[in-house]
Amino acid sequence: MSAADELEAVRLIQLEGDMNNKVHKFKERMDITYEQYYQAVANAWLELAKEFVRVLGKEKAHEAIRDAFARTAPETAKEFCVAYDKEYPLSKFEDFVIGITDLYEYHLEKSTSEMAFTGTVIEASDSHITLEMTECLWADVFKELGETELGFTMCCLGDFDRAQALSHKLKLDMTQTIMQGDECCHQTYRWED
Repeated sequence: MSAADELEAVRLIQLEGDMNNKVHKFKERMDITYEQYYQAVANAWLELAKEFVRVLGKEKAHEAIRDAFARTAPETAKEFCVAYDKEYPLSKFEDFVIGITDLYEYHLEKSTSEMAFTGTVIEASDSHITLEMTECLWADVFKELGETELGFTMCCLGDFDRAQALSHKLKLDMTQTIMQGDECCHQTYRWED
């Protein structure tokens, strides 16, 4: 085999290796901002939600939408527990505090949901933790679309369902939301034995 043939054989082996390591086009990364992502998701949700309102009426549509989003709460709660290496459902309030504090203040692992807000822990004890969110990408997007009422139903009310899915002992009080026009979201999670 000549040197040229050997080089061609090596090139073909490398080419085959590159082809085997190639990522399928569906799994390639997109060059899109978090804001663009959230706008696309909100637009898709809104088209469906508006049709529900048209067909079912406002009250029944909001109820159906809330119920549909509530059914996703257990899976989201499990993901939270897995991310922070905690048992599911939570049996200790401190496990929730560790995870939610990281989510609000440290953002050790950037995820789509963590990039949607800016917040901080403003008070914590052995039985409650109060959080304040000063920026919410969901609220910004739904305000821009003129659909904050549906945004509240789809995004904010799910926090109650996720709390209950994490533990039947975890209760949420939400006194303010950016989605409803407040300057910040104010949430207090309480552990009730």
